[in-house]
Amino acid sequence: MKSDFKVHQRIHTGERPYKCSYCSKGFYQASMVRRHERTHTGEKPYRCSMHMGLKPFHCSICNKSFSQSSSFTFHRATHTNDRPFVCSECGKAFIRSTALLKGGGIDSPPIPPHLSQAPSHPLLNLSE
Repeated sequence: MKSDFKVHQRIHTGERPYKCSYCSKGFYQASMVRRHERTHTGEKPYRCSMHMGLKPFHCSICNKSFSQSSSFTFHRATHTNDRPFVCSECGKAFIRSTALLKGGGIDSPPIPPHLSQAPSHPLLNLSE
């Protein structure tokens, strides 16, 4: 228990004695540096027992594969141009309802002002 307290204290003191051997980033717990180092090595020691790395949903148009049916459903819309979520103010359409709330995305054209300032869902609004 004493060592647990010492590890916890490092959160507050900022002490990070465990360093990544690839980028020297510091961590307060040895297990955290081991987990971080996997971002450099690409090691993936855990596999989902349900999927075992399988991607059973295949796009017949571009041969891309997906592990989740929902991801495949959204992907399909990129080929069909099916955009069921439409902004009532400007008519811009989106594949996902969440994109309608926040507008656009990384590869999208500039977001119209009325969409970029649209309020998010009240339970998700962390700015208040």
